[in-house]
Amino acid sequence: MARAILLSVGGAADLRQVTALASDVLEGKVIVDANGNPLTGTMPDQSGWEYNNLPAGQSVNIPKGYHDGSEYVRAQPLSSQTFGTGTAEDVLEGETVWVNGEQINGEMANNGAFNYTLSAGGSVLIPAGYHNGQGRVAARSLANQTDGTATANDILDGETAWVDGVQIEGAMANRGAISQSLNAGGSYTIPEGYHNGSGVVRANSLASQTPGTADNTMILDGETAWVDGELVEGTMPNQNIYSVTDVADEAASSWINVYIYRGAYLQSIASHNNRHLLHISYPTLRNVLGITTDKILWGQSIAGSTGSAQGWYDSNTDIFRNGVFGGWGLEIVSGSGVNLSANTDNGGIQGPTPSIETTRQIDFTDISQINLHTTHITGNAGTPYYARVTLLDTGQVYNASSQSPGIGATASFYIPVSAQVKSRIRVEIVCPSSSTQGIRITVIWMSKR
Repeated sequence: MARAILLSVGGAADLRQVTALASDVLEGKVIVDANGNPLTGTMPDQSGWEYNNLPAGQSVNIPKGYHDGSEYVRAQPLSSQTFGTGTAEDVLEGETVWVNGEQINGEMANNGAFNYTLSAGGSVLIPAGYHNGQGRVAARSLANQTDGTATANDILDGETAWVDGVQIEGAMANRGAISQSLNAGGSYTIPEGYHNGSGVVRANSLASQTPGTADNTMILDGETAWVDGELVEGTMPNQNIYSVTDVADEAASSWINVYIYRGAYLQSIASHNNRHLLHISYPTLRNVLGITTDKILWGQSIAGSTGSAQGWYDSNTDIFRNGVFGGWGLEIVSGSGVNLSANTDNGGIQGPTPSIETTRQIDFTDISQINLHTTHITGNAGTPYYARVTLLDTGQVYNASSQSPGIGATASFYIPVSAQVKSRIRVEIVCPSSSTQGIRITVIWMSKR
């Protein structure tokens, strides 16, 4: 409900006394104007207005309108306007600063002009604090620091020294170094000379010159040695070359025991670059390690046994390498084999557009990428070609970017496979100028996810 302000004169409203305008009345409130008509106020209601974070030295205009006395203008904290890292030690003593809202009284010592006289080889620690640039550190004169009484005859010939700031060359005769070789246990008295004859050179006893711990079992049979002054004849047997047959697998301790008879193994063989030999036969090694052909990848050899295993391995797996097929049932679709099963660096599948397929499925939930190396054998140098992988059971096709290697140069392709399926694959080379090119696939392998 609107409100009206009525002024009365002798019991009747005297509207002539109404002087308020709409701007003098709170917005939304109603009064009666001087003519008796309702007048709605337009004065803005600013109740609850606030202003925060007023920076130091700044001002804010209070908006026009009615304020109910609950509003605030809040200044920005002094700590946020005086951010710094200085401490009392960083401010000259007697001076003050503000840092992070706190007034700091300086504690830096005022050293003014610091003076010090320094001797040769000495040092002085410059006091912490402020220096006005007038201080000096001076070195004492050399004469002041080298006072003495020696003359040239007091200093050895060929040597120099400083006395009272003057360099002196020695004139004392040098009799030289007298030495004598002594047998163990002997002695020799140094004759009088530059050395005054009181020095003595003595030889150590033989026992003190031949300390040791070896006994006869630790010295090779037929050889002798001195130990603690005693001559010892060796009895250690010379085993020469030893062929190991006594081998045990200590699987629980993660090692293999090789039992060797006590003695020395000194015979060398020229064909082995004079290295001493310890023979362990392949059959003995395979037996103790449990190596059988079904545990070795097909086409690979370990300790003289050629593997027959085909299929999945946890590490990156070869499909085809240097003429040797992996265990994936490979068939050549296009091109011809070169040095197949030879496992040589130049073995591969060659043609204008060589291609190969697997007859076994590859599980691409574990495989993320097909990789291959190729060599441009014949044709025009710089002719572009690229590799393609097709999932034969699902139809997905993945192409690598084109490369243009020179004749004899290698181009490698790394083809990510996003599909996580099981499928046979075809790997092929696509060359626009296929009729004139000879391209050889040398290696195909897979990378795990």
